Amino acid sequence: MLRGRETWLYSFLARLLSADEGALSLLDASARAAFAPAGGGAKLRAPKFAKVDMYHYTMAAPLWQLASRWARGETVAWWAREYEQSLVPAVLLNERGQLARAA
Repeated sequence: MLRGRETWLYSFLARLLSADEGALSLLDASARAAFAPAGGGAKLRAPKFAKVDMYHYTMAAPLWQLASRWARGETVAWWAREYEQSLVPAVLLNERGQLARAA
């Protein structure tokens, strides 16, 4: 579960759920694309739900093996991940604009 050091995450999720430009600017382009307006409109699409899961990442193989495969033009999966736990269950913004657990 979340410890004191991750409490900023709740504020970030609330801002993502309201399609806040500042929060979206912290995401990479592929993640921001999910907020793109439908039909070329000007208003960003806000998601209804958000959740946060934690994964443990390890190198898929020793770096020298991965680099040599990459140098030969092979597709390389650099990381392997394993699910650890749910940090924040599915949440939504309630009518007061506050995070609430999704039913």
